[in-house]
Amino acid sequence: MKLSVVGYTTAVSGSNEVSVNDLKAFCGRQAGICYSEETQYFQDKTTNEGLIKRFDKVVSLGHHSIADHASITVYCEEIPKILAMLLNSLNMYTTSEKSARYTSMEGSSPLEVELYNKWARIIESEIEIGYPLKFSAREKTKLAKENARYFLSVFTPTAMSYTASLRQWNYILDWCQSLSKNLDTAVCDNNRYFVTTLKKHLNDFREGLLK
Repeated sequence: MKLSVVGYTTAVSGSNEVSVNDLKAFCGRQAGICYSEETQYFQDKTTNEGLIKRFDKVVSLGHHSIADHASITVYCEEIPKILAMLLNSLNMYTTSEKSARYTSMEGSSPLEVELYNKWARIIESEIEIGYPLKFSAREKTKLAKENARYFLSVFTPTAMSYTASLRQWNYILDWCQSLSKNLDTAVCDNNRYFVTTLKKHLNDFREGLLK
């Protein structure tokens, strides 16, 4: 058995530009494995233009799995917690998200910030009274933050790095559009703020991905 590294996601330096054609060419090369009589990976001498055409043809036939060979990492700043939760419920992804257990959260309104800070102090004080020797000062502060986060809205902004395949990103674009349309018909008069706000964030996220 011989194992070789033949492709990987590279960092984009100082730019949001990702060469979709490079990703297509890489996936197109993988598609050629299915039909090639050769056994060695690099014996496929197809040009990049030919690989892209192969990719487009295979995908047009409904064989989208080849687009899972290329991945793209997106760093999301100020993304609402609920959208991060929704993305983390989808298939085939890797995520690194700012931890509300160990970092101070900003809240999505002045009232939330006030409540968060108030209860973080109260909880830390209670931990100090109940467990004066069990935890260090740093651990007490972390535990207080971990519990105070429950006073924050699901729309609290956070930050995350999210990696998914080229195929999955296209599914996410479609999912954002579909969910946004479904929210228009949601029967939740008592939660109109929730629906309206979530819909806005879904649309903003989708537009950001398309840029």
